[in-house]
Amino acid sequence: MQLLCYIRGQPIIIIIIIIIVVIIIIIIIVVIIIIIIIISSSSSSSNSIVVIVIIIKNSNIIIIKNLTSS
Repeated sequence: MQLLCYIRGQPIIIIIIIIIVVIIIIIIIVVIIIIIIIISSSSSSSNSIVVIVIIIKNSNIIIIKNLTSS
């Protein structure tokens, strides 16, 4: 909301910032999933799939919260 006050004439900048934030979040999620897959390759695979699904669900909620807050 503060960004809107500073950049009233240029809403394109806000859109670009939101896109960059979303891309960064997606990259972090992918890295987390890769780490989990590496860990799970040594342990049982069924548990890791459940963990990945939970993390994906949580990360989607975080993305939605970030978009609604910004």
